[in-house]
Amino acid sequence: MSYPLIKSLVVLGALLLAGFAFGKRTYELLWLNLRLGRPSRDGHSILKRIEGVIVYVAGQLRLFRFLIPGTSHFFIFWGFVILLPTILLAMAEGLFAFTWPEGGPGFLSYFGPLAFLQDLFAVFVIVAVVYDLYQRIVVKPERYAGSHRGQGVMVLLFIMTIMVSLLVMNGIRINLGSEPLAAWRPVSSAVGRLFAGMSEGAQVATEEAAYWVHLLVVLVFLVELPGGKHFHVVTSIPAVFLRNLGPRGRLPAAAEHDGDVGAGRVQDFTWRQMLDFYTCTECGRCQEVCPAHASGLPLSPAQLKKNHAVRQNSTPRLHPH
Repeated sequence: MSYPLIKSLVVLGALLLAGFAFGKRTYELLWLNLRLGRPSRDGHSILKRIEGVIVYVAGQLRLFRFLIPGTSHFFIFWGFVILLPTILLAMAEGLFAFTWPEGGPGFLSYFGPLAFLQDLFAVFVIVAVVYDLYQRIVVKPERYAGSHRGQGVMVLLFIMTIMVSLLVMNGIRINLGSEPLAAWRPVSSAVGRLFAGMSEGAQVATEEAAYWVHLLVVLVFLVELPGGKHFHVVTSIPAVFLRNLGPRGRLPAAAEHDGDVGAGRVQDFTWRQMLDFYTCTECGRCQEVCPAHASGLPLSPAQLKKNHAVRQNSTPRLHPH
């Protein structure tokens, strides 16, 4: 059995396993769990909601309250969007390794400007990740207190690895003459020159290793995604689209159950409120503007979310810490 065929079979198996794990967990969280919540009516004013998605998701407007962290997240978000085709291509390349010619499908040679943009954004994302790692490991802002620091660092390292492995992979392919868009990839070309002194066989092996690192980290990230705060990658668009359009500061009526006022069970929340549990990024902004927290009381909305994450059939008691 040839290596290209083995590669295709391994990639197929890895994609099926990762896709099943991601799909199963997402189904549990966004279907089974949300069905436990009370009904919610948040679908009116469609045009205004679409505008919100453009402004707050695509434009990342709310994140610029903190200019540098907001700019960092902007580049990571748009880096994900612009570099998503490279991830899909890596998957397709593995699946069809047994039949594609060297260098992949010829139609890619028509997307030079996109290749140039991807090269630049890979650098922007790396710089943004370095800054975010510095914030989480060295600066440790007070608003991050209590957040899942280890998970945040792990995901940032995932992103860094995906970017670096992509540049190494493309750079060596440029050296070997198998990258049709070499003229459009100045950053990858520069990275490739770091390996130019190696023999052709060593470069081929390094490029293949970079491919496997790139793909496997992507799949591990996919499997890990529903288990933490980075699930907002999936839930942020529906959460923004279905956001409360009522006057700011107006609170909904408190839930009542068996004479008790307030939420004492998962079922006391609306399914729309529960969607926010999975969209929270633990940025700490809610905690910074919470009057009770600012007064020195132990109540923290950020900690409330962390300590009482919704799970199927759970019945949390909502009290400070």
